[in-house]
Amino acid sequence: MKTGQVFLSHTSDMAAFPAERSFVQAALDAVGRAGMAPVDMRYFAAREGTPAQYCQQRVRSCDIYVALIGYCYGSLVPDTAMSYTELEFTEATAVGLPRLVFLLEESAPEPAGDPDRSAVDAFRQRLGQSGLVTRSFTSSTDLELEVFHALTELI
Repeated sequence: MKTGQVFLSHTSDMAAFPAERSFVQAALDAVGRAGMAPVDMRYFAAREGTPAQYCQQRVRSCDIYVALIGYCYGSLVPDTAMSYTELEFTEATAVGLPRLVFLLEESAPEPAGDPDRSAVDAFRQRLGQSGLVTRSFTSSTDLELEVFHALTELI
C-alpha cells in the first residue's frame, strides 16, 4: 500500500475549535508525525471546475481517508442534500480507500453545532453502521493520539 497522502475530511467548525489547538490541527500534526502528507481543503488552490468534483478528485488521489466528525453537518454540495464531508466519505468508500473515522464524543466540549442536528446525527448513524471501527475523542490531544495510532497501525 502506498502511504503518502492522507485526505482529511472535516467541517469548518472542527478547524476553529478548540481555540488553543483545533481538532483539525491535531489531526494534521498526527499525519505529519506518521510521516505522511495531509490533503486538506484549506490548501486547495483556485481553479476551474466545481468544488465537489475537485474534492472527489483529491480523495481519489490519496492513499488513506480520515474523517473528523463533530456536530455540524457542514456545507451542502449545490443542488443536493449531501454535505461535502459526506460526499468525501462516499467517494473514499467508492474507490476503496482505507477509511479512518473519528467521532467527537457527546460529553466533550464542542464547537457550536447545527441547531437542527438531524442531518449530522443521521450521518453519524450511517458511519456507525458502515462496518467500520470508529474511534471517539474528547480533546485535541486524544484525537492526535488516536489518528497517529490508527495511521501507524494501518501502514
